[in-house]
Amino acid sequence: MTAPLLALQGVSKHYAAKPSLLGRLLPNQPVVRAVQQVTLDIAPGEILGLVGESGSGKSTLGRVALHLEPPTEGQVLFQGRPPAEDLAGFRRRAQMVFQDPQSSLNRSLTIERILDSPLSVHRYGPAAARRARIVELLELVGLRADMMRRYPHELSGGQRQRVGIARALAIEPAFLVLDEPTSALDVSIQAQVVNLLVELQQRLSLTYLFISHDLRLVRWLCDRIAVMYLGRIVEVGPAAQLWEAPAHPYTRALLAAVTAETLAPPEAAGEVPSPIRPPPGCAFHPRCPAAGPRCAAEAPRALAQPLGAMVACHLHDGGVG
Repeated sequence: MTAPLLALQGVSKHYAAKPSLLGRLLPNQPVVRAVQQVTLDIAPGEILGLVGESGSGKSTLGRVALHLEPPTEGQVLFQGRPPAEDLAGFRRRAQMVFQDPQSSLNRSLTIERILDSPLSVHRYGPAAARRARIVELLELVGLRADMMRRYPHELSGGQRQRVGIARALAIEPAFLVLDEPTSALDVSIQAQVVNLLVELQQRLSLTYLFISHDLRLVRWLCDRIAVMYLGRIVEVGPAAQLWEAPAHPYTRALLAAVTAETLAPPEAAGEVPSPIRPPPGCAFHPRCPAAGPRCAAEAPRALAQPLGAMVACHLHDGGVG
């Protein structure tokens, strides 16, 4: 069995919530539990999709995976080692493509200076070698070399995102976190960027954590899908299996919302609870049509399923009664 490239082991990430004026007088300050006890492996060369509603903790998990934010609990391992043991080396091997290329690129710098920045920080070589690498990167993402003299505002949204991808690839990483990389783009441009990402993944033998709201895209693009709800992973499985036979009620609700052809109400009623005060037991039980007394009292365990899948639900662990 291939060892994972990246492993999250019992990872949690908590933030101190900004309290109200009255809340500042309380002895126990509120805590946002953005990520809760996540254990997840990503194999070399795999594209793992991460899906869930807004506020489920997907982007936070991506930042923790890249050690942009240290976990509150648990650990991240990259090729079997904690990133902190060699942070500079880890930064060379793991990079991020952000959601909005307009805000993630410094508008006061030319494209050449934007792409030169990671090369200079990691001492890629002399100026001539870095310039040659910048030309290579622009061609790699389908842009002309003369665009290096332009500023971000002179490019289209799709071109800016290509620059963001080129910047992430500048120092030849093995692993990319793609945080909603197409959601800020026009629909006509999204397919071009996705096709580019697929081509680069195959050409450069990259590993992706692909964060998205677009379940149809994730099904087509990804090898496996992890479903996240209120900071926890509730189901993981091969993309085709999870789409055709979802095991968790929340996964079924997400897919029903995507595939519904009527205006019938969704299976998961109500709003996502606050991560400051998550429900006891299974966090999904207030919205779950199959919930029982056990769901409100006991958090479900992560249970292995056929074909390397996982589900955390009492329906698969003795029942909800």
